[in-house]
Amino acid sequence: MYSKFEFKRLLSGNIKYKSEHSVIISFDIRGFSSFSEKETLNNIAMFIYKTFMKIISDYFFFKGTFFKPMGDGLIAIIPYNESNVKDVIKDAIVMCWRLLIEFPSFFEKDPMITFSVPSKIGIGLTRGEVLRVISNNETIDCFGRVINLACRLADYALPLGIIFHESFGKDLLPKNIKSEFKKVSLYIDGIAELKPTNVYYTKNYTNIPSFALKQPWKHLIEPLQIQELGYKIDRIKQIMVEFALTTGLTGGSSIRREYKELYDEISLTIEDLKKKGLRLSHSNRLARFENWTEYIHERSLRREDRELIVDDWYRSILKSIKKYMREYPMEA
Repeated sequence: MYSKFEFKRLLSGNIKYKSEHSVIISFDIRGFSSFSEKETLNNIAMFIYKTFMKIISDYFFFKGTFFKPMGDGLIAIIPYNESNVKDVIKDAIVMCWRLLIEFPSFFEKDPMITFSVPSKIGIGLTRGEVLRVISNNETIDCFGRVINLACRLADYALPLGIIFHESFGKDLLPKNIKSEFKKVSLYIDGIAELKPTNVYYTKNYTNIPSFALKQPWKHLIEPLQIQELGYKIDRIKQIMVEFALTTGLTGGSSIRREYKELYDEISLTIEDLKKKGLRLSHSNRLARFENWTEYIHERSLRREDRELIVDDWYRSILKSIKKYMREYPMEA
């Protein structure tokens, strides 16, 4: 963190950008939110400070490493080249393994930590190209897709553990650590949504969340299916408002048949979309047109009353449809 004066000084300096290959390690402290809700600000600050200092001083002291704090998390960016890539990868995973095992006992002998602290940590590792932002020969930030990927992998290491991308290089791991990892294919939000990517995780510590094992719902749904559902809902709403026994406009058997077909098709589509992960519900429980006209008759509903009821029953579905079509428009 920089003071306002220091940050302005860095931004006004000689800004340079440097692309380099790096190992990315993302650390996320599990249970920090509940911890912070019950502890004093002083204790929270002390815990974060001591945790980060211990990680930086005792585990990741590689030359040229840039550390990026992210609230209760930390990112370490370790540069490597052709001559030291194997050593950097091996040392990084060994230190991550040590950190995972030793984290629960970090502060057992610290006389200042007299309160309960989080004891689990999630770690994500990747490697690849990053862009360093340098001012006055000092790195002030780093960017790159691999940084985002490392953070996502740390998020998926639940309730604790290590996940690394296959590009990290499992063959470079020490034998005693290599056997601790199991391969799995994950869908990663914003990174690997259409096609899963292969990762390795600590099989005895980590339970991969189920949502990461299947393709996100937004890629399983055809935009045309969503659009047609909207058309059908508009039509059944029109029927429910325009035709009713109280007005004498029952429309005969054709309207009753159309209502039933629309209702069944809407219900089936909603169930299909729910299985794909879209949260929808069919609030209209009147499966037959006759049920609707009886509902109107019993309550002596006027046209404006019917409009309000029908709009209310289908509002949430139409809202979801509009949101989906706005985010994932059909291609021309």
